[in-house]
Amino acid sequence: MNPLISIIIPVYNIASKIKPCIHSILQQSCQEFEIIVVDDGSNDGSGNICDEFQNLKNIQIIHQPNSGVTAARQKGIENAHGEWICFVDGDDTLPTDSLQVLIDNSHNVDIVVGNVIPITPTGEMLKKESVSEAMLLSSTDFIKKLLEHKIGTYPVGRLFKRSLFDHFTLDLPRNIRRGEDFIMNIRLAAKAKQIRVISNHVYNYIQYPDSSLHRFVNSWNYEKVFDKHLMESLQNAHLQHTCKESIIHAHIRSLLGGLTDPELSRQDSFFKQIKKEAKEVALSKKEKAILFLAGIPFPIRKRLYVILKKLSVR
Repeated sequence: MNPLISIIIPVYNIASKIKPCIHSILQQSCQEFEIIVVDDGSNDGSGNICDEFQNLKNIQIIHQPNSGVTAARQKGIENAHGEWICFVDGDDTLPTDSLQVLIDNSHNVDIVVGNVIPITPTGEMLKKESVSEAMLLSSTDFIKKLLEHKIGTYPVGRLFKRSLFDHFTLDLPRNIRRGEDFIMNIRLAAKAKQIRVISNHVYNYIQYPDSSLHRFVNSWNYEKVFDKHLMESLQNAHLQHTCKESIIHAHIRSLLGGLTDPELSRQDSFFKQIKKEAKEVALSKKEKAILFLAGIPFPIRKRLYVILKKLSVR
């Protein structure tokens, strides 16, 4: 008999963190799951720690040469048997009732989205719930909210019907290292009929200072390459016109990635496109500030950005 949920955990050099993650899943109140751990070529002993769990009947341990987190998730999907896919990062944990809460809200939908709560390694909550009320959304409305960052673009804290995945879902070049989850969500949602968003806390996103996202250095060129793949996904789903306003808001947000990069200038063709698009929608104060900063010379912009960032954390 196939499991109800396939939990896929990509692992890379997190030897001190993987055990709490796996234990939090094994202690779930809902036990109708399989765990697929994909060790993505770790060199710190993470793979050996994963192997300690290989004798448990509902755990698969897969080792592969280092290929990146997207390839690790793809390997997990290829080996999954569950009706639902649930992604968990190997340095995070699940509250005890997470799977039960998600599955209880899965009736007549293709995706269930719960609340992901950032916490410190000692368990202190850093941010309150981001979704205050439950919503039942169409595919298009959900994608619009993703583009406008009104719903988190991460892959975790949610269930996806396994039938939504195909060869295209995770087909991205390895150099797309930030935001690949965003594109995956867009591609899956485009194939879904209905998505349920719930306010329940279902995922602990543990904030470690040495995480890969903290090490990622953004650039304006990266934002332009990322936009190419994002737009390709929307065009393949014939959503570029339906979601036009939301795409414009996403483009303005992409300017944030270039504010500290001298390559972003008023002469840049993508910046000119965004500035022209921005005239077609109502802008928030933050969006107006981003456009203003992006359009001033880099030395001044950099100094202003540093000052504003310091003020924002006070």
